[in-house]
This record gives sequence, structure tokens and C-alpha cells, in this order.
Amino acid sequence: MRAHGIAAQIDGVAPARRLKIKKRVPILDAISASPGDKPEASSPQAILMFRPVSADTSAETVPQSEQFLDLVIDSAGKVRSATPVGQPSGDATLLYATREWRFIPCVRNDRPVACRARFSVSPRQ
Repeated sequence: MRAHGIAAQIDGVAPARRLKIKKRVPILDAISASPGDKPEASSPQAILMFRPVSADTSAETVPQSEQFLDLVIDSAGKVRSATPVGQPSGDATLLYATREWRFIPCVRNDRPVACRARFSVSPRQ
């Protein structure tokens, strides 16, 4: 117990402050579902996904293969993090655009939950 403020001086010792413990939300994994197993949650469905148009859209700068992104989607359907798969650094404009993407979130026991999902993005629009 500690003494804080004038009330502590009058009444004695004030109780110690409680530390706020942050609760971590469990994130379901929609990537590594086995084919025979029943999935623990439904997969997210895209509502709003757009790829930004870059100023230099010549054939040399546009990648020829599709890109894979690991997305963490919260229970509100917003993308909380995006990381490119198999590449050390992805397209910066694409990663920035994921902030505006919206999804119907994963559903488990009739409740929306946060999940991790992998999406492929086509290089051409």
C-alpha cells in the first residue's frame, strides 16, 4: 500500500493502483484448415477490395504473377495487418491500399471473430 494525496495523509495509506491488463483477442487461422476437418469458423468474404492505380503502369513495372497477402481481419471486417507471402517486401501501394479494404468477418458460433486469411491479388485490374 502507498500513500497518495492529502486524503492518504489524513486517512492513512491509500490502496495501490491496479494495473490494467489488456485482453488479447484470439485470432482464428483460416489459412491452415485441413481438407477433411470441419473449419472452426467461416472464411471472410470481400466487400470492398480495390488495387490502386500507379502512375507508371507500363508492362515492365506490373508484376506478371499474382501476389499473395496474409491479412489479419478483425471482427468488424477491417484489415489490421497485411504481409506479403514469399517476398521480403511487397508492393508498397498495395499494402497501403489494404487499410481501406472491408470484409464480412469470419463467423464462429453466430458471432463475428478476428481471423487470419490469405488472399491472392491479381496484377492487372
